[in-house]
Parts: sequence; C-alpha cells; structure tokens
Amino acid sequence: MYVLTLLGLLAVSATSEALKYAIPSRLATKNCTYPANFTISNFTDCTDRVNNTKNVTSFYFADTGTGISTFCSHNSTSKPNPANSNEWLCDNTVVSFIYQKTGIAGLTVIELACPGMCVYHCFLAHSPT
Repeated sequence: MYVLTLLGLLAVSATSEALKYAIPSRLATKNCTYPANFTISNFTDCTDRVNNTKNVTSFYFADTGTGISTFCSHNSTSKPNPANSNEWLCDNTVVSFIYQKTGIAGLTVIELACPGMCVYHCFLAHSPT
C-alpha cells in the first residue's frame, strides 16, 4: 500500500491542490489513473451535547480524474468497516473516511483508485465552536 498525503484546511467546503507527490515509476501501475485533484463539499458536522445518538458527519467527495463521486456520512446507525475501527464507508464503497475530533482532529478520505492500491487524502478539519 502506498500512501499519498495532502494537508489543507477544511471549513464548509474544501478543494484540493494538485498532489506534490509523484509515485516512483518503478511502483506505478500501468493503465491506472491516480488521484490528483478532488473536492470535499457540503461538509457538515453536527454534535448534540445532550444526546450523542444524534451526532452526524456528512460530505460529498468527488474525484474527476478517477470518475468517483459519492456521498459520505456517519451517524449512530453507521457500522464501521472494518469492524471495531473508526473507518466509515461512503455510498460508493471504494471510498471511506475517518473523521477524528480528538488528538489531531481531521478528515482522512481513503480512495481505492487502482487495483490493490489505497490512496489517502488528509485534511486538517476545524469544527465550528
């Protein structure tokens, strides 16, 4: 698994910059479109301080280079994948995410763009206070 990382601020909506990392040619898979630009839009993080079963995180992920576009959300009925993790599948299951509010808070989006390869898109996220 090769990991590509992109850091940026996330407010209501965020758009990536072209990745500065290039996969070494000896490791690149032929006939594979690697993610270069992607968009996170309509990001929402709602926290109910009284009843945490009402907590919801949602956003849209779009990668025009790979043609992947999907809605992602996490609420009290969501099941992690894999079990006992903090990774949540999006509607298109080739995309999943981790949203962490403690420690180094942020949104990590995992895109299975090429066979056997996982690409991570990472954002530092700021929740409204």
